[in-house]
Amino acid sequence: METAQKRIAADGESKLPDEIIQHIQSLMSERDAARTTLLSKSWHGAWCTRPNLCLDPFTFRYRMDEFPIFARKSMQRYEDSNLKIKSFKLWVEGDDDSDLARELILKAIKLGATDLTIDVPTWVSINLPYEVLESETLARLSVQNVSVDFKKRNKAVNSSNLKSLHLSNVTVKGDLIRDLISRCPSIEELTLRNLRRSSRFYCDDDTMIEVHKLIKLHKLKYLRLDGLPIKDGLSKHDLWPQFACLKELVIENINLDYVRICSPSLERITIHLHEFRNVMVAEFDVPNIRYFKFEGTNKIPSLKFRAKDGREWESDIRIHIRPRRSGSATSASWFSSLKQLVKMLSPSRVSLSIFMGDDGYGYGYVGDGLATPAVENLTLRGFGLTSVFMDALLWSCCPNFIDIEKGYAEMVDLKVYKQLKKKKTLLDAAKKRNHGEILHFQRK
Repeated sequence: METAQKRIAADGESKLPDEIIQHIQSLMSERDAARTTLLSKSWHGAWCTRPNLCLDPFTFRYRMDEFPIFARKSMQRYEDSNLKIKSFKLWVEGDDDSDLARELILKAIKLGATDLTIDVPTWVSINLPYEVLESETLARLSVQNVSVDFKKRNKAVNSSNLKSLHLSNVTVKGDLIRDLISRCPSIEELTLRNLRRSSRFYCDDDTMIEVHKLIKLHKLKYLRLDGLPIKDGLSKHDLWPQFACLKELVIENINLDYVRICSPSLERITIHLHEFRNVMVAEFDVPNIRYFKFEGTNKIPSLKFRAKDGREWESDIRIHIRPRRSGSATSASWFSSLKQLVKMLSPSRVSLSIFMGDDGYGYGYVGDGLATPAVENLTLRGFGLTSVFMDALLWSCCPNFIDIEKGYAEMVDLKVYKQLKKKKTLLDAAKKRNHGEILHFQRK
């Protein structure tokens, strides 16, 4: 009884430990979590002392002049109570906030932040404080639209405990790859996206990434390259085996015609090529693959895949069909290429998604006399589906399940497929008025 009485808060509420309340608040949006402070003193106290601090001026969009006051008071509360910050996220709204941003970032580092996220709009210029890269506690750093320099007055900056680094639309000073290797030897997760040089006068070669140099990051497990010119290509036979710990590779918006990846360690590969002119030809020798994803526009890639026999893995193919000036994006050869792709991936559980932005007319296709490869799931979205397209598609692959918008359901041969149930709509109200519900079909 005495123990139970001690759990009664001063306001008469049954008091949960702050850690549990803070965990519940972390699962909510910032606005909803703030509203929980009205529940009781214990919820208000947990909110004020939470280790994950997020400062977003957008929540003050109708009274922006109040945000600096709120942000400084929040930081002062942590300093006065000698509280630690684990995760700190800061969004910057305008040029006037650059000095405030630097002040808040430095205070977060002094309060022991281990996870730092800084998101800055393109029209604001902020240099990442040197103290961030000198932090002994920082383990994860994610910055967008910020200038980053790994040197301090010609003195090396060492961030030996940094394990995750995400640089997006970042202005880089110096030799980024060389500095990464020498200053951040413990990097396990690395994202490089749309980098640019600080000087106004540079050529395309200045922004090229030499992937082979990253081999010296011996602990690298996750690598994402997005919107970057690659100097040495991605097709060297002896390149990828030297990434001994690499488990996941993501390649996005890179001009690739030919890719060759041979890696005994890779388990997940994702390739996003939304705008590629030529058909991408790729060879993968990845015996331990678990998941492969390709997303592209119009054209079907030509793949050669070798995985360990008997190993269970999944492949996810997503094709966006967009209008072309020269006519329909689909043709008999397009469906034939799709069939070859599915057949190549048939040792895996294949999911195929087609997003229609074209009229979907194309040309008729009645197969090539060979067995139609199986697809576990087929998802159809967009507009312009026709019975000609649907017939040709079902000659190219044989899906066990089909998800399709209700308006196009008549395109499916109901003699082969039977309707199981109507799923709850996956679309917002505006789209629902135009397209209706998503129907789910299973092969008999």
